[in-house]
Amino acid sequence: MTEDEVRQRAFAMPLTSPAYPKGPYRFVDREYLDGAPRICELVRYTLRDLTIKGAWSGPGALALFPHALAPVAELPVLEVVSAVHILTDLTLPLGAVAYDYLVA
Repeated sequence: MTEDEVRQRAFAMPLTSPAYPKGPYRFVDREYLDGAPRICELVRYTLRDLTIKGAWSGPGALALFPHALAPVAELPVLEVVSAVHILTDLTLPLGAVAYDYLVA
């Protein structure tokens, strides 16, 4: 697997809407982007100083944990199709709001 393939597979969330620029994204309930608490936003992060030390595909597992506002853990995990494991050094700087659900 080349470094470009690792970046494409592991650091980009597969959003199908053309309204969103390419990832990576993270859904947050509370995040400190500018020192103020944030809620219900889709935040875009740009990874910096990325050094991939190792990357491989292999067996993986998915663990879902209960949450009062998101009952995702009740969904059955039928099959883990693939997993990519990455060993890297990176800097995760402050994010930028890609979509604010409270404004929409």
